[in-house]
Amino acid sequence: MKLKEINKKEFFDFCNTHQTNNFHQSRQWAEYKRLDGWHTYFVGLDQNGKIKAAAMLLSKEIPVIKRRVLEVIIRGIYKDSLYLITS
Repeated sequence: MKLKEINKKEFFDFCNTHQTNNFHQSRQWAEYKRLDGWHTYFVGLDQNGKIKAAAMLLSKEIPVIKRRVLEVIIRGIYKDSLYLITS
């Protein structure tokens, strides 16, 4: 398996059908946070060309050092099974 950056469509296609879909990983939340200065990235765990886990990563610049260093994944990741993440 390989961790890689994925695009918005890949992320939302995976998450919209996931049983634990929640507001903090939604388009609306990404847009709300963007208005507050956050940058959004999407990452996925790829296994043979199929996304098995995905997360929306939020990053914000720390004004004092002028770098994006504060990163957070709210409400965890979406995954097909716990085994895929821990093995």
